[in-house]
Amino acid sequence: MSFLILYAIYWAGPDAFEAVLNRIFPVVGFLFVASIAVMFYLACFKMDKILDAMSRSEVVTLRSPIKGQCFRSRYEALFVIWYVLTFRDLALKRGHLNERDYDDFSIGLRWLIRGSCSSIYFVFFCFILVEWIYESLSWVDWLLTTLDYLVWWMAEVRGGFYER
Repeated sequence: MSFLILYAIYWAGPDAFEAVLNRIFPVVGFLFVASIAVMFYLACFKMDKILDAMSRSEVVTLRSPIKGQCFRSRYEALFVIWYVLTFRDLALKRGHLNERDYDDFSIGLRWLIRGSCSSIYFVFFCFILVEWIYESLSWVDWLLTTLDYLVWWMAEVRGGFYER
């Protein structure tokens, strides 16, 4: 089995890995831009509705003095509400969320907040993973060079001709 993996790496070469990763970048970049646009829409146009719907929850009442003061506070409130909506049981157990607020909250807004904030975290972890893969491709180059020398040596020993 390991021979098949080595053969697949030798056959594909390092350019195949970069080609796959280069196809991921536009998709992840579009996801990032779309989620930032949705978060901008929520922070500018729907924040008052969101904060009114979560008015009985502790996370909103603690932030009510700074509600809407600046753009950054709106984004922070959006991420806090994402935490409360995504991890509902944990927020209920800690007292950050009121059960009636969660039940009365609009399902469409709930999905917009969850989707946009979760995609930001997904994009962040994708970029970390891609960077780690690019850093670890150096061992693939070393392996391909070693396999190339091994094939060249085997062809030379058998008397065959191998062209590099």
